[in-house]
Amino acid sequence: MQLHASLQTRVAAHVQLLPLEREDFKAFIEHGLRAAGSKDKLLTDPALDMLFRACRGIPRIASRVLRASLKKAHANNQSILDDHVLRAAVAELAPPEEANP
Repeated sequence: MQLHASLQTRVAAHVQLLPLEREDFKAFIEHGLRAAGSKDKLLTDPALDMLFRACRGIPRIASRVLRASLKKAHANNQSILDDHVLRAAVAELAPPEEANP
């Protein structure tokens, strides 16, 4: 677009981020939780697998689902995110299905 032509001259590199593989995704999530101050394991293994499947390895989506899961766990007075909490968060964030005519 002509509007962004001057910005284009300043871009040094174009990068396309791909979804993370399963092991990289798990390491990414665990590192993020530790960096945020979590000392204990916060996600059960089934919940972490469900998170990977639901997010398809995309960190931005994982962040949204984790925030929703943490809110639900807090409301339920849980100290760990299990697959039940994660499933509820995924269902809450899922776009409403279009009604069939």
